Amino acid sequence: NSHYLNYTNESITGEVYTNVHTVPLSDVEHVAEILMLNNTDFTLPAGEITTIERTYMYNQILSESGLDSNADQINIFQLFSHAHEHMHRFDIELVDNTGNSELIYTALDWEHPPILELNPPLVLVAGQGLKMVATYDNWTDESLEFGLLSLDEMMIIFGYVYTD
Repeated sequence: NSHYLNYTNESITGEVYTNVHTVPLSDVEHVAEILMLNNTDFTLPAGEITTIERTYMYNQILSESGLDSNADQINIFQLFSHAHEHMHRFDIELVDNTGNSELIYTALDWEHPPILELNPPLVLVAGQGLKMVATYDNWTDESLEFGLLSLDEMMIIFGYVYTD
């Protein structure tokens, strides 16, 4: 979850390093897929603190993540948030279709969001979902929207899942 802030009109080059570990195919228990739930439809009014919510229910999570639509359950074993510098707080709640919810994740630092490792994994079934609740402080004189630039804002849940 690297960030490069570029407040200039010039392009910058950054580097991100990762460690990749391989195992023999016979040792593979599950094949992980990337979980990315993205809210791109929000506006943060100038000079205001704003809280935005977005809920993804089971079938939406399958669809958004490109997972098998016939899966009986989703096994989430890692979660973290992604936002930019106006984020004040980012929560993820486990929800169901009866209105019950349980807070399972909180980030208070946009630059270093905690990574929630779940062992055993969080199991979602039909009728359940994830709700993201993010509070932003737009101290600028202009409204902000979702965008890929450093001056824009984001509201994304990342993680890893498997369905088998």
